[in-house]
Amino acid sequence: MSGCIQWESIDAHSARATLRHAGLTVSAVLHFNEDGLLDQVTAERYWVEDGKFALRHWSGRVEDYREAGGMRIPMKVEVLWHLDTGDSSYFRAGITEIEYNV
Repeated sequence: MSGCIQWESIDAHSARATLRHAGLTVSAVLHFNEDGLLDQVTAERYWVEDGKFALRHWSGRVEDYREAGGMRIPMKVEVLWHLDTGDSSYFRAGITEIEYNV
């Protein structure tokens, strides 16, 4: 059986996506800017703390949309944990070149 994604509107600029597959369920909130482009994803994810799993707030930010191959894509992304001690960036990436259908 394949998985499914359920969409739920939250407000004019955000929606919750819930994925169900193989007995597992995960969800995230997708946040869109005034142009309708994705700019942030937020969720509760498991973090290992003192050898135990604990749910913590997590987010991914995308920015610097540019036209490439007839599509608008974000050229930068950053993923963060939002911890009691402050935000912790654990992944940053930027696209410097892209080719389609090579």
